[in-house]
Amino acid sequence: MNVVLDKGSYSVAWDDLGLYLGSHGRLEEAMAAFRQAVHLKPDYAMAWNNLSMVLHEARRYKEAAEAMRRFERLWNGEGKGSP
Repeated sequence: MNVVLDKGSYSVAWDDLGLYLGSHGRLEEAMAAFRQAVHLKPDYAMAWNNLSMVLHEARRYKEAAEAMRRFERLWNGEGKGSP
């Protein structure tokens, strides 16, 4: 049996990994996972939101605000917003 995954499928896996890492206080690793998710699928709104949250928790406020603006644009219809 062959399984074919598209980039959207991988972006969900990276986002889930980021959520796990963030919930265990591993903020730098969580940021890297969320960045990989949005790299693979730039219009994945929830991954931008999650990246914003972990950046804020790490007190990287400017980057958090940029990620939140990206999330808001996507969420408000400027992109698909989901994998």
